[in-house]
Amino acid sequence: MCFIIQDIEKTVLLSEYVNLLAAEVEPETVDQKMRDFEVQVDLAERKQQKPFSEKAVKRDFEMIIISDKKKKKKKKNEK
Repeated sequence: MCFIIQDIEKTVLLSEYVNLLAAEVEPETVDQKMRDFEVQVDLAERKQQKPFSEKAVKRDFEMIIISDKKKKKKKKNEK
């Protein structure tokens, strides 16, 4: 999944670069706009990753709690 997203990002960046060049924008301006665009993409990427990480932590925590409850129940049944 990560590779697909990276490929899409590369395609978007290349497309944006070509569009700027086709609009006859100065090469230096194109380079600056591309750097700005890449920064925006990176920020959006980080924003998306944070909720995913929080969800993963919550899921893992819930799994640990469920596992602990099962162990306690098993010990209780063995007694």
